[in-house]
Amino acid sequence: FGTHYVLDSKKYDYAKKLEENGSYINALEIYFDIADYKDASNRINTIYDKYNGYFNKNNDEITLYLNIDKNINSKIKIIRSHDGEISNIQTESEVENHSIAFDFKDDNDNRGKGYIELTNTGIKLKINMDETTNDEIIREYEFSDRQDAPAEKNISANDLMDWLDNLFTLQDIHKAGIET
Repeated sequence: FGTHYVLDSKKYDYAKKLEENGSYINALEIYFDIADYKDASNRINTIYDKYNGYFNKNNDEITLYLNIDKNINSKIKIIRSHDGEISNIQTESEVENHSIAFDFKDDNDNRGKGYIELTNTGIKLKINMDETTNDEIIREYEFSDRQDAPAEKNISANDLMDWLDNLFTLQDIHKAGIET
């Protein structure tokens, strides 16, 4: 009757070693298999946290925001600055294993399909616009490409000094419309 526990224990130890060695995808697969054992579900969330955030490589025209929650749902935002126009894609989709597939309609009414693959070193993004444009975008982001959220509102030096002088809290800054 203790065999199941021993097998889970060995799997857990092996998954932890994989995780420590950067083999996040293989570790995820094992943790999912033993999700009720010890803190395996917390280990899953810890690994997914590595993929959460804003990603941009070398000030590219594409910025990816990904947030995978504890229920394995993902929020996706893609900001594309192309030919002087900015378009946004915002959607949600479920994570299956280490990939996310989604349909989208951006704020310029362009439609398409997207695919995100989580890799051991970061994220691979593929966007296919509708058939009329034949526009395909592929980007690969490493963990080191993660950035702070882009400023959605310009902050002047006077605003900053006012915040310091008046001891603004983070909550006050959010009320002012600044995302942190």
